[in-house]
Amino acid sequence: MGHLDEEDLAGAALGEELRPPDAEHLAGCAACQAEVAAFRSVLAAGSDAGARSGAGAGLEAPPARIWDRVAAEAGFDEPAIAGAVAGRAGAGEEAGAAATPAPAPPAPTDSAVPSAASPSSPRRWRTRTIVWTAAASIAVGAGVGVAVAQLLNGVDDARPLASAVLEPLPGWSVPGTAAVTERDGRLSLTVDLPDDTQAGYQEVWLISTDLTRLISVGVLDGDSGTFTLPAGIDLADFAIVDVSDEAFDGDPGHSGVSIVRGELSPSVA
Repeated sequence: MGHLDEEDLAGAALGEELRPPDAEHLAGCAACQAEVAAFRSVLAAGSDAGARSGAGAGLEAPPARIWDRVAAEAGFDEPAIAGAVAGRAGAGEEAGAAATPAPAPPAPTDSAVPSAASPSSPRRWRTRTIVWTAAASIAVGAGVGVAVAQLLNGVDDARPLASAVLEPLPGWSVPGTAAVTERDGRLSLTVDLPDDTQAGYQEVWLISTDLTRLISVGVLDGDSGTFTLPAGIDLADFAIVDVSDEAFDGDPGHSGVSIVRGELSPSVA
């Protein structure tokens, strides 16, 4: 079968279940996985904008009847909406850059992609986005609402720049994805990596292609995270995305234990 259409890719980015053939295709298609990661980075950028502007400060959580009305209008499950919005509202991590000598972990190895999710009926992307926008506006204020409303009006200024499939290294089994987008001159990196029973915490790095230098981008909290990249970073030089398993030992350097790794490739215009 061909690649998934925009509707299904967006649904996957929002956590919706796909039909079995589509889920199976997504599980084995690096290009579609990268597109899903790009969709997630756009949504996370909207949440970041709301957080930077102070949107939602001091607001009370909306009553349950609000979620019920939103869900009834578009056929969504109310708990799914509330959970998705809460996750997006809390997204947006930033971390400084610290250059230290890079370790020399083993080369990436191929690994089977995990099984796909169970099916659900498809919905229109515009309907999904309208519901998400309404819920986000209620939950965290006008800052996020305006950012996502721009997507409804076709003003999507988050430009995909590069993406990568993060292959598991020896001792690990679950792959991930990475995507870089540009908005208003600022670069963001979104990393998606399901939990793989790491011993400590997960730290995201950009490593030079010659494996001699690296930059800490931030700590991955959960299965997904979006990070603002340092201004002026050269992605042609620091093209390798690495996620490491770090011990709580106070050492800011790379542990030398990489979970996944992949090299960024320019997005197709």
